[in-house]
Amino acid sequence: MANIVSCCSCFGNTVTLNNCTNPTPTPCGGCLTLGRIVVGCENSIAPCDTSSTLKVPFDCFCFPCATPKFKILNQSSIKYATVVSIDKTGVVIQPDGTGVANSKVEIAFKAVCEDGCDTKSDYGSVVIYLKDVCKGVLCTDTQECNQCTGNCDEVTIDLSATRPLLDTEVNTSGFDI
Repeated sequence: MANIVSCCSCFGNTVTLNNCTNPTPTPCGGCLTLGRIVVGCENSIAPCDTSSTLKVPFDCFCFPCATPKFKILNQSSIKYATVVSIDKTGVVIQPDGTGVANSKVEIAFKAVCEDGCDTKSDYGSVVIYLKDVCKGVLCTDTQECNQCTGNCDEVTIDLSATRPLLDTEVNTSGFDI
């Protein structure tokens, strides 16, 4: 099941590498205009939720063509998630189970609208902070919150110590024996 982020906030929408530097009365003015979207923990997905996906919509970006071409620029350095798809509607990610609460997933991309000599392109990025499923969870003194489930699990502490068998062995337990 895909979670969809309901709102996006874009910062620093700038036009680069195209001929759309003059503002026009239409919202996009025929420009391809991307930006930066940040998805906070509250609107995100859990780091261990490897069976679900999160879609970050590109509602706040401007595309002057029906099918822009996308290229992920940092594919090999994306941590904690996999990009399932990216197109004009948004980017879909799936956690890979290696992250923890508040891990940062950063995706840098380029979009191109090809129209003969009037090719337009821009760069954008999406930063997603993975959800903290333990936020607000109160556990007892003998429990800790499981970062994958959000449940309180019993903590077992091993206080056993062994006495050195030979005179050359050293006690490293921290206890006097």
